Amino acid sequence: MSVDRPGGHHLGRLVPERRPVTIERDNLLASSPDEPPTVTQILQGYVYGNRCPGLIKAELASITQRHYEATHDPQTGGFIRNPAAWHTYLREAVQALVPGLTPEEADVLAGEDDTGDDEGATSLLRYLGFWKPRGEGDPEATAPSITEPTGQATSDASSPISAAPTAEPSPASGSESPSA
Repeated sequence: MSVDRPGGHHLGRLVPERRPVTIERDNLLASSPDEPPTVTQILQGYVYGNRCPGLIKAELASITQRHYEATHDPQTGGFIRNPAAWHTYLREAVQALVPGLTPEEADVLAGEDDTGDDEGATSLLRYLGFWKPRGEGDPEATAPSITEPTGQATSDASSPISAAPTAEPSPASGSESPSA
């Protein structure tokens, strides 16, 4: 927040908020069988909010728009089941928020969501604030159920794409909101 003060204009804290994301990767430097086959690394994911860089927010808005276009019928305004678009959406959103994550790693995270265990990309998107945690009591928590590409019905308003079939993306939030 900017504040006018004696002596100048103070902009406030401009450092992006980040959270640690721990991953395991192949140990490409292992030269003997005695060395571990994987190494643990900690990446820094951007927290989606006031201090998330504008470039990241713009990329997430673009990713959300592409998903919306791939899953909504312009003739009827209805939802089109498109598992490939859902997988691409998850993969690209995770990779945008976590610099240093490889496309292959983001692809694995997006694929983990097919298990229904909520341990893959959707969990990470909640952790980084792009989606609200389940049951947080926001007014959109009563969004109508739709069928996600996994075939499971959801009314999870934490997903930017779980709004009513007539929803339109909201560029300001990176999520969809029902149109009037």
